[in-house]
Amino acid sequence: MMLEGKTFKDSEFGNNGYDFLRYLWASFTILAHFSWKFGEYPIAAAPLLNKITAATLYFNPLIALLSISGFLIAASLEKSKSLKDFFTKRILRLYPEFWMSAIVTLVSLLIVVPYLLDKSILFWLGTQIFAIANTPSCLRTFGTGVVNGPLYSILIQVQLYIVLGLFYKQLKKLNTWQWLVLLALLLGANIGCGFLIGHVDDFVGNLIGKVFVPFAIWFFTGAFVYYKRDRMIPFLKKALFPLLAIYVLAKVIGIRTPGYFDDSLFGVLLSLIIIGCGYLLPKMHFRVDLTYGMYLYHWPVLNILIHYDLMNKLHWGWSLLILVVATLALAFLSWMFVRQPSKKIIDNLMMKMEKQAT
Repeated sequence: MMLEGKTFKDSEFGNNGYDFLRYLWASFTILAHFSWKFGEYPIAAAPLLNKITAATLYFNPLIALLSISGFLIAASLEKSKSLKDFFTKRILRLYPEFWMSAIVTLVSLLIVVPYLLDKSILFWLGTQIFAIANTPSCLRTFGTGVVNGPLYSILIQVQLYIVLGLFYKQLKKLNTWQWLVLLALLLGANIGCGFLIGHVDDFVGNLIGKVFVPFAIWFFTGAFVYYKRDRMIPFLKKALFPLLAIYVLAKVIGIRTPGYFDDSLFGVLLSLIIIGCGYLLPKMHFRVDLTYGMYLYHWPVLNILIHYDLMNKLHWGWSLLILVVATLALAFLSWMFVRQPSKKIIDNLMMKMEKQAT
């Protein structure tokens, strides 16, 4: 099937449901973190929370989002007029909303737990310029014990964007077999990192989790599908249900394969499944994109819920409702007052750069 003639046209590129999938997996991320943290508290714990955690992690949200990102970012790079154009758009897409989330987090800490803060908060604030996830020692007892747990993946994505940008010309020239060799090497790197985690100290283990190497297999699987889209998209549309059946059957049987962050078998299968699924779904594009804001704000809200012991004072369903409503409200404000103005800045910069080039 993969070797048949071209059947996917670039005019069909936008006919996908990736916007819906990004919303779906951003929601799964929030639900997974909620059920995981609240399930630790005896009074709040319910059997359903454990089931929710297992369900939301059945298809790993980070792997799904990185795979979609690899596919779409490869497309964005190819459509960019230059590397400068590409990196400018990526920086202005990621960092303004991230910086605002850091400010909002700091303000919330000054209001809720000013007595915990010391000079180490200044170092934390400085690291936020580059989106480096860390927690100052003074906040180890606040909420979950982590200022904003999911943010480590932002720096991972930035690294992956840089690698793709630096090597995209070479990657475009690779034939299918060369791509498969590259992906095999990246899979080997993922498995190797998984092995190292059990044989190194905490510092090295944390360092491994902050570099792109173990995560590259999923991102570049998405990039591979994009660069070979004329054959890969039709193939994945046909193969999606067989791949899904293999995925579920392997889960049921309990097959385990080595890997970092998830079993290597399930990670690769999920990357292919999620990209193929995007083109089996009907075209869905949403004008308002809250997914990044959902990702940025749900953990700080979760910290406040835990700080005020709402997991024990309220039914967990009410706590989840508060988390979702507060996160969506903050995400909408971020989209409205940060994302939209920064988008205008991007458009103006691109116009100026184009004029200068001509």
